[in-house]
Formats: sequence, structure tokens, C-alpha cells
Amino acid sequence: MSPRTFIKLSVAAALAAAAASALADAPSAPDVANWKCELCPFDKGTDGSFTLGAAEASGANASYGHYYNGMDHQGAYAEFDAEGNVVGEKGQHVEYAVDDLALSTRRGYMRVGTYGLYDLTLRYDGIPSSSQDTTVTPYSGGVNQSLPSAWIPAGTPAGMSALTGALHTASVGTERRTYGVDGRLRGSHGVTYFARFERQEKTGSEIVGAGFLTQSVQLIAPLTYTTDTVEAGIDWADDHRSVKATFSDSKFHDSDALFGFQDPYLTLSGTTTFGAVSRPPDTDARQWSVTGASQLPLHSSVSVAMSQSQLTNDAALVPAIAGGAVPTTGYDGRVVLTHMAVTASSHPWANWSARGRVSYDERRDDSTTAVWQQYLTDLVPGATVQNPHYGFERAFADGSLDWQLFRQLSLGIAGERRDVNRTDSVVANTADGRSYGRARWSPGHGIELTVKGGFAHREASGVDVSKVLTGQDPRVSIYNVANRDRDFGELNATWSGQRFTLSAQASSANDRYGRSVLGLLEGRERRAAGTLTWTPSETLSTYVDGGYQRRTSTQASAYSTASPLWFADISDRYTHAGAGGRWVLGPWDYSLDYTHARAYGNTAVGAFGGLAAFPEEQTSLESYRFTINYAKSDALTLKVRWAYQNYFAADWANDGVTPTSLTNLLAVGAVSPQHNVNVVGVSFTYRYGKRAGNE
Repeated sequence: MSPRTFIKLSVAAALAAAAASALADAPSAPDVANWKCELCPFDKGTDGSFTLGAAEASGANASYGHYYNGMDHQGAYAEFDAEGNVVGEKGQHVEYAVDDLALSTRRGYMRVGTYGLYDLTLRYDGIPSSSQDTTVTPYSGGVNQSLPSAWIPAGTPAGMSALTGALHTASVGTERRTYGVDGRLRGSHGVTYFARFERQEKTGSEIVGAGFLTQSVQLIAPLTYTTDTVEAGIDWADDHRSVKATFSDSKFHDSDALFGFQDPYLTLSGTTTFGAVSRPPDTDARQWSVTGASQLPLHSSVSVAMSQSQLTNDAALVPAIAGGAVPTTGYDGRVVLTHMAVTASSHPWANWSARGRVSYDERRDDSTTAVWQQYLTDLVPGATVQNPHYGFERAFADGSLDWQLFRQLSLGIAGERRDVNRTDSVVANTADGRSYGRARWSPGHGIELTVKGGFAHREASGVDVSKVLTGQDPRVSIYNVANRDRDFGELNATWSGQRFTLSAQASSANDRYGRSVLGLLEGRERRAAGTLTWTPSETLSTYVDGGYQRRTSTQASAYSTASPLWFADISDRYTHAGAGGRWVLGPWDYSLDYTHARAYGNTAVGAFGGLAAFPEEQTSLESYRFTINYAKSDALTLKVRWAYQNYFAADWANDGVTPTSLTNLLAVGAVSPQHNVNVVGVSFTYRYGKRAGNE
């Protein structure tokens, strides 16, 4: 019997046993209609709080709004948060919460129901992402973008005489809004029925690229995506077992399947031409899943999971060139994903524990097979190819064993194995193995040391160079399916005293791709971090933390199979440091936090022994936050806060590239994110009911 067959049969048997046990042993449900709640686990009455305030954001822009609460422009903002609940004598309740109601990051929910019987929840969540507010473009027109009527084409952007006058600001960013309704109904015999509907809308714009022959253009394309998801299921649980079955159907819809634009360059024929960029097609994803868990004798437990998903789309195909033909009018895209897993753990004796897991995953591509005409660029046809059907079967197993040798010392070993068989892939088979040991020493006096180290190896086989994509060197080894050897180690240390706590962590990993001629040859990673806290009293606490990480890699490539090799050394470094504290003095509560982080990216390329460095990429963050809370009473708290954040990023590939900087690219002038922002806010929080100390 093969490992995959064994895993499939194990999962099916475990699910069948759990279901049979549940049906056989489920007790009869008592009649609770006339019960009176004497010791209910919920508080009756009204309870809640709300916060009102205002904040001034000086220097806020799209970069700041992308990372912090949607404050994407300079000015004043209102603040409003609220939460509360009302509970009746028999467990009827209404519960609600809203956060950031006056900002574009607003979110909230309201739940009604009866404890132990049913509940219904309405929810909303907004996530803005404003990435650029200084980009410019000469285009207008939404999904079919055109240039001004007085446009004069030219061979380069610098030669387009009407460009400067036609440029106008067009921000880049999106907003995602999620609406949902969830319901649960508790039946008899420990059964619960549940259902969910969710609509997610994503609107805004993004930067896309397009080309004509050797010339290209950046476009700010609108997007309008909608995803509707329906889910329903049933679960059962008692004191020792549980089973859950779920079915879901998710439909993705793109309102603009095709994005058209006018060619700004001078064409060979002298006539105006138009291009098009296809957008993500409408897709339907359906999934069913069954999970179960059971406690076993000897402090043991087992859980099982099985699911299958099907992704389909039947959108009309878009010709590669204007007026071109499509290989088939009814392309039926269909991918089936299957997952099965069994996890078991046991703690049979006080000083022994074990855990293991086996799983099987399969991806099957049942899409239409057709012959396609490739185009290296517009009007220049390449070879005809048949679309591949990429799929795989993956078997995975891992396990660990821990032994408490003495009260102060415990030892553990662990390992895992992952076998993947692929179809229509350059590398057909990979086998990954990983094993490591660990030891934890606790000599007392608040000291604990943990050491972990091990090795990993990946073996690749079944290489088929006929699957290499057009234009790719067949000697290139794809890093995630190439032969690789790895060694790694980690050290963790903690010390807890009466007033001080110190923790430190360090790790190291080395990768070697010994059989790769081109591609990634080696990689290294080093990490270190530490935190020191000091708590001299119950009302005062402070901390200092810091960290360092460095990743380096070496890769090789060649311009063609006949040309000499060139190499690239890549190094990324990350550092961070922080400090802060909190002091409570009667009704006053003070807190201060500081964060400093830097990142550097260096790349050098060239012939061996003569590498030339690209400009260094940099990112820095400086942040302060100071907050004062004053508890005027149990019901009322006043708050004053100040936050400062300075963020800077430098990317030579983007920065300074204006619409006319390059001879064959009409760019939009995107820049790396940068902001220097001060936020001052004043607010108060009022509590009512039990939160205010009222009975």
C-alpha cells in the first residue's frame, strides 16, 4: 500500500468512526422551555461605553494613510467608538461595538439573540489603502482611457509636445468594504446549525503596465471587484468529541473584464492605435469540509480534517492582438483541490509526550486543452503551444517526541517529510526531509535556556527541460524545487527576577544549492533580538527591546547558453530598537513608547571577482507615542495623546522616474512612501451600567 493510499484510508476511517460514535452515544435533549436561570453565566441589565474626541493630523498623506487608520490627508478628524450590551432575564441580549466610526477604517457589529438558543450578527469592516497621491497621467476615461484630442504622438515621451499640458494628478489606492450577516441556531443533542453571508467590495485604482512593440506605458486603471460568499454548516460536540461539516460558495466578479487605452507613441502607419489589458475573470469557488476531534485514553487526542474545493471560470477569451483569433470560444477553467489530514497527540506519562500528523493534498487541473499562438510582443508571433495542466500530489508527515529527563532538563526530537509529485512541471518530484533536536534547561532562579538545531535536505528528480518556458535558460534551477541542503540552529534564554525580566533570542540558517549551475546558489540568515523589562512597583513598568536580522544570497545567471556567467550578491539588513514605559499615579495614567527601525538592501552584479553595486535601498521609521489618561470617576475617563511618525523609503528603481525620464516608458511618477506626521488628539470615554461600577 502506497503512503498516499494509507493516508486517504486513515482519514476516511477516522471520520467514519467519529460520526458513528457521535450518532450512537448522543444523549436525549432535556426540555428547557420552563427552566429558570438561577446561576446564569451572563450579567443581566445594561452595560456599555462610548468614546468621543477629535484629532489633528499634521503632514498626513497617502503614505501615512496606507499604514495608519486611513488618515490620508492633513486636517482634523473626529473620533467615535462605542460598545455595549443589553441582557434580559431569560438571556435575551443585544450586543454591539463600533470602532473608528468617523474614519474610513470604520468597523462594527451588532448581535441579537438568546444565550444558548440562537444569535444573529450584522457586521461591517472597511480597509482603505492609499498608496500614491502624487502620480500623474495624460489619460482619462475610466475603463477605456484616451488621450486629449490635441495629442501629438512621438517616438519618446520627451518628444510628446502635448504631454506636459495634459498631465493631471490621479491618486492610486483602493478601499475594501466587507458586509456580513452570521447566524447560529442551537438544536438538541449538542447540535448547532450555522450560516453566513458576506459581500466584499473592492474599488479604487492601481498601476498597470502595457506595451507596444519595444515601447511601454504605465496606466492608472480603475478596479471594481465584488466577492459574494455563502456558507452553511452543522456541528456537534459533547464533552469529549466534536464533528463539524461546512459547505461554502464564493463568487468573484470583476465589473471591468477588459481595460482599453490609446497608444501614445508614433506608429509605423501614422494612425492612432488602441491596446487592451485583460482583467481577472469572474471565478466561482465551492468547498465542502468535514472536521472531527476526539479525546482518547492516556491523555491523548486525535483530530481529522477533509475538504475539497473546486474553482471554475468560463469568461470569454480576449484576442492577443486587435482582430486576432482565440483558440476556443468556450474556455472552461476548472481546478480541483483536495485535502485530508489526521493529527494525534498523547501524554501517556508525566514525563513523556508525543505528537504526529499526516496529510495528503492534491491539485488537479481539468481545464480545457487548446493550442495557443504566443506573441513575443504586439504583431510579432512566436511559437504555438498547448496550455499545460499543472497539478500535484503532496504527502506530508511530521512528528515529535519530548522527554522530561529531570525536573530541570527536557529533551525533544522532531522530524518531517514532504513528497510532491507534479504534472506538467520542469521538476516532477521533490522529497523534503527535516529533522532537529531541542533541549530546555531550567536550573532555577528564573533562568531558562532552550537550544534547537537540525538539518534539512531536498532531493529533486524527474527534470524535463521540454517544460521550460520560451526564452528561459534550461540550466536555471528554480530555487523552491532545486536540490538544497540546510542547517539551522536557535538559542532562547530568559531570566525572570523580582523586578527585572530579560529575554534573548538568536538563530542561524545556511542554505546550499550544490547541484545548481544557474539560479540561487546559497543563502544565509542571522537573527538576534532581546527585551529587558523593569517593574519597580505595581504602578511603574518600563521596557527596552532591540533586534537585528541579516539575509544574504548568491545567484548566477547568463544572458544565453553561449555567454559567460554573471553573478549577483544580495544582502538585506534589518535593525530595530524600542523603549517605553507606563506610570499610574492615582487617577493619572501616563504611557510613552519609542520605536526606531531601519532596513537596507544591497545588490551587486557582474562577472566573478568584479561585481558592481546598485544604489542602496533604504527604509527608516522613527515613532513616538505619548498618552495621558485621567480617570475623573469610574464612569468618565479623559485622554490626551500625541503621536509622531517619520517614515522614509528610498528605491532607486522608482524614485526620480518622471513621465519623460526614460526613452521607451511613459511613467506615472510613482515614488517610494514617505511621511512626517504629528497627530494630537483629545477624547473622553463614558461608561454606563456595570462598567461604571453601578449594580
